[in-house]
Amino acid sequence: MKMHDLTGFNFTVHADPEVNRIIAGQLRAVAEDLAALLGDRLIAVLAAGGFGRGEGGVVKDEKGIRPVNDYDLYLVVKKVKATQRDYGDRIEAVAQSCAARFGIKQIDMGLVSRWQLLVPRDSITRYEARAGHRIIYGPDHITIRSVRAARLPQREGTQYFFTRGSGLLIARYILENRDQLNNMPWTENVLIELNKAAIALGDAELIRRRRYHWSYAERLRRFEALCDPGCRELLPLYRAAVHQKLNPRFDAAPNAAELELHWEELADRMVERFLAFESNRFRQTFYNLQRYGTFIERAGFNWHGKLYNRLYAVYSGRRGADPDRQRLIAYLLLAGYRDPEYLQRADQMLEIAPDTAGSGSVRWQHSAAAFLKKWHPEGIVGCLLDKQNKNTAKNNG
Repeated sequence: MKMHDLTGFNFTVHADPEVNRIIAGQLRAVAEDLAALLGDRLIAVLAAGGFGRGEGGVVKDEKGIRPVNDYDLYLVVKKVKATQRDYGDRIEAVAQSCAARFGIKQIDMGLVSRWQLLVPRDSITRYEARAGHRIIYGPDHITIRSVRAARLPQREGTQYFFTRGSGLLIARYILENRDQLNNMPWTENVLIELNKAAIALGDAELIRRRRYHWSYAERLRRFEALCDPGCRELLPLYRAAVHQKLNPRFDAAPNAAELELHWEELADRMVERFLAFESNRFRQTFYNLQRYGTFIERAGFNWHGKLYNRLYAVYSGRRGADPDRQRLIAYLLLAGYRDPEYLQRADQMLEIAPDTAGSGSVRWQHSAAAFLKKWHPEGIVGCLLDKQNKNTAKNNG
């Protein structure tokens, strides 16, 4: 196997040789560490995500050039389960070490076998990886199969709502605890999560209409061509978010009060559009989250829902994972920031006793932390959770 020459590939929409050199060097450094760790278990390292498709985001400031988006890597390995068992912790250590060295948020690494890539999957991540990836280490060609964009299932839009809605919980949790972050760049992290949520609103609509595309620029062009009032209302938000994704700017960031107001407006819109999307997907009207929750909790609500949840748990390795239930909790927490009834329902699903949750913002943070510990215990959120755990232990001691 060999390291590939990445010279001449544009990792961003800008043909900037200096940016390309830095990104290529960082990706090669990660691949070298992985090759040294895994030896002949490693077949290939692929850059997917925005950088693999040539639409990554970088910032140039007084600190130099640094990626804003995560690096998304596929590790094509032999014996996936055994490799995960034997090397999983050390692979994560490589990811964290390299992210810290490069000054980026995180590096996501997914283990997959060569035969798994040969089996077509109907997911956005697989579709985008097939459409655009770069081999950093390995053979000259890796075959990746997926369904066409027009055949992506509607649940992929639902998944966008879940991940980006949960990202809004991260943004709110950071805002609530920003005084504990000292010199950490919390404003940038909040803005990134807000921007991802705004993009998800438009992307989900394109999925619903079977107009999705792997390129951000092309998705924006397709969204601009939609003429109905709902899409025209979303267009300024979606356009600004896509431009920020491709050309990140944080030099004129809003203050905390402006961020809080923007979060509230975006959270309301996410809940509203999420219910509209799910109403269309299931061909029945969900006027509110209570009605949606009743539907979701009807024992998997149908046989293919149960089958999908079972396959999700097997594929993800998270036994007992229920994506429908997780999604409902996330949106109850979004709405529950300002509505105690929704927060109470989220607490019940999280099995939080009422007398331990406090009240107001403290109670919401307690509930959000319980969710985020399971869903996203990394990065700034992880730092905050660690601090709160230490403070709790200190108070109890």
